[in-house]
Amino acid sequence: MSDIVIGIMGAAIAILFLVLGVPVGISLIVGGFLGLVAIFDWNFQQALMILGSSPYFSSASFELCVIPLFIVMGLFAMHTGSSEAAYTSAYKWFGRIPGSLGIATLVAAALFGATCGASLAVSAIFTKVSLPEMLKRGYNKSIACGLIVAGGCLGMLIPPSTVAVIYGILTGVSIGKLFLGGLGPGIFYTIIFSGAISILAFFRKDIAPPIEEKIPLKEKLISLKDFWSILLLAFIVVGGIYLGVFTPTEAAALGALASFIMFIIMGKFGWKKLGDALLDSAQTTVMIFVIIIGAAIFSRMMCLSGLTSWITDTVANSGFSPKVIFIFFLIVYVVLGMFLDSISMMCITLPVVYPLTKSFGFDPVWTALVIIVTMEIGLLTPPMGLNVYVVKGAAKETVTLEQIFRGSFFFIPLFILGIALFFLFPEIITWLPSKIMK
Repeated sequence: MSDIVIGIMGAAIAILFLVLGVPVGISLIVGGFLGLVAIFDWNFQQALMILGSSPYFSSASFELCVIPLFIVMGLFAMHTGSSEAAYTSAYKWFGRIPGSLGIATLVAAALFGATCGASLAVSAIFTKVSLPEMLKRGYNKSIACGLIVAGGCLGMLIPPSTVAVIYGILTGVSIGKLFLGGLGPGIFYTIIFSGAISILAFFRKDIAPPIEEKIPLKEKLISLKDFWSILLLAFIVVGGIYLGVFTPTEAAALGALASFIMFIIMGKFGWKKLGDALLDSAQTTVMIFVIIIGAAIFSRMMCLSGLTSWITDTVANSGFSPKVIFIFFLIVYVVLGMFLDSISMMCITLPVVYPLTKSFGFDPVWTALVIIVTMEIGLLTPPMGLNVYVVKGAAKETVTLEQIFRGSFFFIPLFILGIALFFLFPEIITWLPSKIMK
C-alpha cells in the first residue's frame, strides 16, 4: 500500500469520526495517529514519539498567548455592559433612518467586535440585547434574527479577530497585517448590510416598521459616553498594533488587563461573574488548543504520506487558472462550513490550500481574508450554521430555527457580492496593511 493511499485513508478515518460526532480535535488525532502508524510500517513507537512531542511543539508558542487573552478580554467587556451601550447609542444616532434598529444592531455588533473578536459570542449577546427591541417594534422575526446572525459574522473580521489570530499562527502570516486587512472588509460589510436592510425597510414597512421618535442631538452626543470602554479597548489593542507600539501578544495582554480594570471601576464586578468569565475562557481555550494539537498531528501525517504534495502538484498542473482553482477551494469552504466551525476548517485545509495559493503568487493577507469571509457563509447555512444555532439557543422559544435560517439567507448574496468585489478590487483588503506595515 502506497503512502499516498495511507494518507487518504487517514483523512477518511478523521472524517468518519467527525460524522459520528466525535470532537474535531480528537478526530484529527485519531486519523493522524493511525495514518502515522501505517506509514511507519506499523511501528507504534515511532508514531507514539510524534504523538508525544506534537502537543508540546504545536502549543508551546508565545504567539498562542493571544488566544486566551483576547477571549477573556471579550468576556470582561461583555460583563461591563459595553454591548448594550453600543446598541443604545447606535439606535439613537440612526433612529429615523428606515431599518434603524437593524442598522443599530449591525453597527453595535461591529463595534463590540473590536473588544470580542468571536462571532458566536457577538451573536449570543445581541440576541439578548437587540432581538427583544426589534420584536417589540414590530420587526419581522426572520429579518430580526438574520440581522443578528450577520452582525455576529462581523466579529470574525473586525480586529482583534480570533480566527485571524489562529490563521496567522497556522500559516505564519503576520497577525498584525491580518488585523489591518480585516478592517476594510469589516467596515465594507457593515455598510453593505446596513444599506440593504434600509432599502428593504423603505419598501417593506411591514417587515421593519419605521420609528417616528425624534431624538435630540444633545441626547445623541450624551449616549456616546456610554461606550467609552469599547473605544478605549479598540485604541489600546488595534491602535497599539497599527502604530507599532505593541506586538499582537502585548496588545492582547494590555487589552485583557484594561478590560478587567473597567470591569471593576464600572461597578460590574462580582465573584460569580469573574468565575464564569475565567471558566468560559479556559473551556474555549482548551477546545481551541486540542484542535490545534490534533491539526499538527494530522498535518504531519499528511506531509509524511506525500498526500499534501500530491494534491498541490495535481491541482497546480491541472491546466486551470489560479483564480479558478481558488474559487473551487472557496466553494469547498462553503460546503465544509455547513458541517464544521471555522477553526476546524482552517486546521484541516490550510496545510494544502496555503502552500498552493502562495505558489500562485496571491497576496497572503488577501487570501486569508477572502477565505475567512467565505467561511462566514458556512455560519449561516444549514444543517449546522453555528451562528444560527447560537441565536436559537439565546432566543429559546421566541423564534423557530426555520425562521432564523430564512432570515440569514437574505445576507448570503451580500457576502458573495463582497467576495466578488474583493477579486475585482483587492485593495479593499490590501491597501491598509501595505501602507502601515510595509
